[in-house]
Amino acid sequence: MAVAVAVAVVVGGSQNPLSARQQTPTASPPADPPLADPRAIVEQSLGSLAHARSFHFEAVVSGRLTASDGPAAQGGSIDLAGTTASGDVDVANDRFRATLGAPTLMGLAGDLVIVGPMTYLRVNLLGPMYRRDTGVDPAPTIASLIDALAQRLTAGNRSMARQPTVPCGREDCYHVTLRLAPEDVAPILEAVFGETAPGSGGSLDLLAQTSDGRPTEVTASVDTGSGGSISIRLVLSGYDAPVAVVAPPDNEVELPASPTP
Repeated sequence: MAVAVAVAVVVGGSQNPLSARQQTPTASPPADPPLADPRAIVEQSLGSLAHARSFHFEAVVSGRLTASDGPAAQGGSIDLAGTTASGDVDVANDRFRATLGAPTLMGLAGDLVIVGPMTYLRVNLLGPMYRRDTGVDPAPTIASLIDALAQRLTAGNRSMARQPTVPCGREDCYHVTLRLAPEDVAPILEAVFGETAPGSGGSLDLLAQTSDGRPTEVTASVDTGSGGSISIRLVLSGYDAPVAVVAPPDNEVELPASPTP
């Protein structure tokens, strides 16, 4: 008789008060309210990027540059159509790799690998080998560089505005537009021309998932004044996916020149 009762309790588990309590669905915690302050959205977005283990990026550059000197002076302008970059960022282990291509710049192409303080750069116009730079040790971490960018973009009275929420894949995304001051775009212009263009500036549009703040797309439009304009569209994906960023093998790295006696 006792065995029969036990079997009945097991088979008819819905009759067991303890079993019934365990099967009662629990209410989901309320979702966080959407952010209204554009500065808070930017801070959350870049903060989530700095705390990601890894991510993948794809960049497309377009626009036209003109300059009074440098390579653009001979042809009057440089068309950046077709310029791309893609790669992986291993935030947790401070490693980075990218493949670059600029077909309108004499077919320029290259690979960049950063492993800790070591930087390896290969440019097709200079030969098939990587060139190694020891850099500084300790090198700044990737997370610290992202934090510094966040501080720069949110400091002071920078003009920024939240735009209407937009769909982005299976998610909804915040959309924030920021104004870029001349000092924000100066490093880009200095890298291209060797000097900055006075009065230049631009804007930056950020799309970040409302669910976790992770950025999915960043578009920078830079007005270089007399230098023309540049548009850079950066798409981010593959968050926390395993990546393997390693230094190139020794037989692909150019040995440093011996010091002159």
